[in-house]
Amino acid sequence: MAEAARGSASRAELLELRREHEVVEEGHRLLDERRVLLARELLSRLRDFDERHAAFAEREREAHAALIEATDRMGLEQLQVYPPLDLDALETVRETVKFIGVSFPSVGFGHLPEPERDRPPVFEIEAADTAAKKFAGLLQEALGLASDIAQLLKLEAEYRRTQRRVRALEKILLPELEAEQKVLENALEELEIEEAVRVRLAAKKG
Repeated sequence: MAEAARGSASRAELLELRREHEVVEEGHRLLDERRVLLARELLSRLRDFDERHAAFAEREREAHAALIEATDRMGLEQLQVYPPLDLDALETVRETVKFIGVSFPSVGFGHLPEPERDRPPVFEIEAADTAAKKFAGLLQEALGLASDIAQLLKLEAEYRRTQRRVRALEKILLPELEAEQKVLENALEELEIEEAVRVRLAAKKG
């Protein structure tokens, strides 16, 4: 009776362990799918960012070239006292976007009026106006790129966190459960052999 009770308990433990193993395997599958989705999204966003940054860099070079031209025409001292554009009317809007449960901050301009000078210059100089407008034209894209960087960093952090969890299941938890399951299976097999031998001996005695 004691052997039967022990065998019954071991079988119950084995069934429970198998159920736990199935749950962990399903969790691993879902986490691995999440990791793949995050990796794809991260790569897609990186490609988009690189393209946008390259376009921004080209426009920035044009703005710097316009500034150099204005400096050559006016001289640095005159350019420094030339009335700047008034950007006080610019308004930023913060939003939150989500991807598979991960929230990302998004910042953009809610109101982007045509910038004007806070006071008219004594003499209007086209080169200075052109340079100022080119730099003002970079504002929206610069803010968009900054927002993209924040989202990319958060997406990368989420990917790394998910990757660590997947590896922990692969390298630690699943092997431990499989090892425990093997030990119980071997123990049950030994009990079954012992029981079979006992029954055969009892039959011979009878």
